[in-house]
Amino acid sequence: MSVVQSPAMIIREPHVNQVVRQNALLQAIHGGYQPIVELLLKAGANPNDEDVYHGTCNPALMVAIPSEGIFRCLLEAGASPGRMGVEETTVAAVVLGSGRTALVQMLLDREFDLPLLMGRASFIHQAIGGGRAVFELLLRQQRWDDLLLPENLPGMACEQAFCVAANTGRVEMVQFLIDLGLQSRLPRPRQVASFYMAAKSMDRPDADPSATIDLLLRCGEDINQTVGGHTALDRAALMRNPSCVRLLLRHGANPLPHSGTRRSPLLNACVTQSKEVVEVLLQAIDATVTPLEVIRPYLEAAEEGARSMGWLGIQKFLQQWYYRRLYPADS
Repeated sequence: MSVVQSPAMIIREPHVNQVVRQNALLQAIHGGYQPIVELLLKAGANPNDEDVYHGTCNPALMVAIPSEGIFRCLLEAGASPGRMGVEETTVAAVVLGSGRTALVQMLLDREFDLPLLMGRASFIHQAIGGGRAVFELLLRQQRWDDLLLPENLPGMACEQAFCVAANTGRVEMVQFLIDLGLQSRLPRPRQVASFYMAAKSMDRPDADPSATIDLLLRCGEDINQTVGGHTALDRAALMRNPSCVRLLLRHGANPLPHSGTRRSPLLNACVTQSKEVVEVLLQAIDATVTPLEVIRPYLEAAEEGARSMGWLGIQKFLQQWYYRRLYPADS
């Protein structure tokens, strides 16, 4: 109550230390109390204060992102969108990635040169993370076409952007970039695993990884392509992610490679001691009705990998599966 009745006392009195001043403003921002924020700013609160109260040291403007009105108040009071938060990401970069077009428009109205305010973040990657509406809003400015339009980007930058879009799990964003011509600019051979990035997006609440993978397949991308020596399924197995493995298998990922080596997703799952992934892969191999003599080299490599890592339980599980295949119960 004292904050509302006497903000000047909190801001200006000599016996009130800097931490208390910061706490008053940041507590008001966290609470969403715009009238109190306005009073404190008029009384001399620093709009660039950091959130020491919650221990993050994020700038006040970053804390205000969920509240459009408070964000505007802080901007008008001189808060800088170039200030960096605890994760070494600037306010401007977080705003772009948040998808909040109203906040992006506020920055545009003040004619900030947004690419210069990204810190270590990529301008195009943040725009993609913000979604189609943010990306289109930036394109309408016609100020940064050299950083956003595929025809102005090198092939590797196009591929990185494409994979960032896949990792959002938002079909409309991936389709939008394809319509802009991004896919036609992708280098061959590929350097980044777009299918694995799409599968990984299942951790995002607004993602549809299955639909995103379907779109990539319809556009002619190969789910079994090798990128840096690994397929998407290899990477999912290495990361001990059974959900990703199942998703990729449902969309046609091959549990057994055709590279001529004994490396396989099964080997990756064994050396990382992921029994659930091993089970999923063996079920998929069973479903392919692949002859046992074709499977054997991969199985032996996986067994050797498990043994070398000391995962004797995994090794025993592989042996049991092999003997079930070798001597089926109905034979």
